[in-house]
Amino acid sequence: MPGVNRWWQNDPAEIYLLETTDRADIGVDLKAPQADDAGHAHHAYALVPHARPGDIVFHYQKPVGIVGWSRVVGVPFEDDITWGARGRVAQRAGVKPYLRPGWRVPLEGPFMLSNPISLGDLRTHEQAIRTATESAEAEIPGTLYRPFQLSDLQPLRPTQHYLTKLPLGVVLAVPALLTAADQAGNRATDALASPPEKPVAPAMPSGLGQAYVKADEDAASTERDPFTIDPATVDRGVRGHATTQNALSQAVTLAGHAPRSPSANEPQYDLAWTSGSTVFVTEVKSLTDTNEERQLRLGLGQVLRYRHLMSAAGLHVTPVLATERPPRDDSWIVLCRSLGVVLTWPTMFPGLFQYREH
Repeated sequence: MPGVNRWWQNDPAEIYLLETTDRADIGVDLKAPQADDAGHAHHAYALVPHARPGDIVFHYQKPVGIVGWSRVVGVPFEDDITWGARGRVAQRAGVKPYLRPGWRVPLEGPFMLSNPISLGDLRTHEQAIRTATESAEAEIPGTLYRPFQLSDLQPLRPTQHYLTKLPLGVVLAVPALLTAADQAGNRATDALASPPEKPVAPAMPSGLGQAYVKADEDAASTERDPFTIDPATVDRGVRGHATTQNALSQAVTLAGHAPRSPSANEPQYDLAWTSGSTVFVTEVKSLTDTNEERQLRLGLGQVLRYRHLMSAAGLHVTPVLATERPPRDDSWIVLCRSLGVVLTWPTMFPGLFQYREH
C-alpha cells in the first residue's frame, strides 16, 4: 500500500503492534478491509498488510484493555471478509457488515495476560507513554501511527484505528507491557528476553498451558489452499475447527478435567488436559472431501511432535487427533491406533473419557 511510513522496517527491535477491537476471536488473525465504504484506502487499516512474521501483536479488547498478545506467523494475504465499520459515521448511516475484499494476517496465539492491562492502568503511566511517544516522533520523519490518543484536554485513550504501531519505547514505559514483551521475546535488545529455540514442555502437568481460550465459531474464514502460510494456522480460522475444538473442550469439562490452551513457550497444540499422571495433548482438524488426506497427515505429524517434545520433559503423554467428522478412509483409524494416537470426533468424545477412566 503506497503512502505507509514503515519507519520500523529496518529496526529489528521494533516488532510491536496494537490491535484495538471488540472481536471475540482475537489471536486467530489480523483482519481488515482493503478499502472503506467509499472505496478508498483507510489509515485505520493501513498497517495490516505490512505486518511481518515475528511481529508481536498486543490485543486491546474493548472495553477491558490489553488482554493478551499473539505472534505473526505468516505473510499478509488477500481474502474476502465480512466486515462492517464500527465508527459513528457508519453507525449513523446504518452500514451493515457485508462481504468485501480484505487482508488477513495469520497469528499464533492468543497468549492471555493473567492480569489484563486496563485503560486505568495505562493512564497511571500516561506521562511515561507521552514522553516515549514524543521522543520517537522527534526522531522519526513522518507518521508514527500512535497507538494512544494523547491530549492536554482528555486523559489517554486508545485510538479508533484498528491496527497501530506500538513503539518499543512505549513498551518499556509500561511495566506490565514489558513483562508480556519479555515473555514474547525480542532478540534485538538486552531489556527483553530472547525466545527459546524450540518449544519446551512444562516440568509438571500442573503447570500445563493457560486457561482455555474458546474458539469463536461465528467469525471463521473459509478454507483456502495456502502456500506462504502454515496450513495449520489457516485451519484455526475454519468454522469446523472452532466448533470441534469447543465441543471437545466441553466434553473435557463435563468429564471433570480442566481444558488448557498452550502458553507461549509450549508446543502450540489446540487443547490439552491432564487425567491422573497423563497429559492428553490434542490437535484439531477440520475435514472436507478434498482435504481429508492432507489434514490427517498434517495433524498426525503435529501430535507426534507434541508427544516427542513433552515426553522429553518427563511427562506421560497421550496424543489425540480430533477431527470434525469420522475419516472416510478407515485405514487412518488403524494407523493412529498402531502409533498410540487417539483418533476421535464429536460423537466419540463422551466415550473417549468413559473408556479412559476404566
